[in-house]
Amino acid sequence: MTIQMRTEGLLAPPNATRALIVEDRRLLAESLKAVLEAAGMAAELAIEPTVAAVDAAVNRFDPTVAIVAVGVGSGSLTEQIIGALCERGVPVVVMTGGSDRVRLARCVEEGAVAIIDKSMDVATLIQLAHDAGTVNTLLARTERYRLDDALREYRAQLRADRRPLEMLTPREREVLRDLTLGFRAREIAERSFVSLSTVRSQIKSILAKLNTSSQVQAISMAMRSHWFGPPDARG
Repeated sequence: MTIQMRTEGLLAPPNATRALIVEDRRLLAESLKAVLEAAGMAAELAIEPTVAAVDAAVNRFDPTVAIVAVGVGSGSLTEQIIGALCERGVPVVVMTGGSDRVRLARCVEEGAVAIIDKSMDVATLIQLAHDAGTVNTLLARTERYRLDDALREYRAQLRADRRPLEMLTPREREVLRDLTLGFRAREIAERSFVSLSTVRSQIKSILAKLNTSSQVQAISMAMRSHWFGPPDARG
C-alpha cells in the first residue's frame, strides 16, 4: 500500500517537527516519509519492529513525535513500542487502517495521544504530527470514553472466560497448553515421562472442569481467553 496525497503548496510546520515513522512495511513507510518531508518536516524510518531498534532510532534522531502503525511486529509489540517511546518522552500518534477499538484503546492506554486513519488527508496528518508535541492528548473526550468502555468490556469478558480455566491444577494447565500446541495424548505422556492413562485422566479432568466433552472446545476456550499469554494478559 502506498500513500498518495497531494503535497504541493503545503507550508512547513512553524517549528522543526521531527517525525519517527515506526512501520515494518517499507513501501508504506517510505511513502509516508516522502509526504512528510515534502511538507517541510524531518522524517526518519524505524523499519525493524523491535523495542531496541526503535530506542536506537530515538537516540540517533531525537524525534519530536513518533507515528506508529498499529500491528507493527506481532502480538502486543505495537503497545510495547508505544510504551517505550512514551517513557522516553516522545509523543506517539497511532496510524491504523482498521477498526479494532480494543487494540486502539490499548495503544491509548500505553500513552498514544492521537489516532489517525491511513486514508486521512495529508494536511490533517501533518497538523496532528505537529500538534502531538505540544498537547497532552488530541483525542476528543467522547472518543476517549468510547475507547475506555470498549477496553473495559473486553477485559470483563476476558475475566469471565478465564474463570473456568482458573480451576485447573498446574499440571492440568500444562496438559492443556500442550493440547493447544497440537500434541496428542500419547506425545504429551512421552514428553512428560508419565503413562498414557495418566494423561488421559488429566484430560478427562480438564474437560469436566471446563464443562465440555470436546478437546477442541477446551482448546478454543483457552485460545479465546488468551490463557497462555498476550494480546492482553491483564484481564
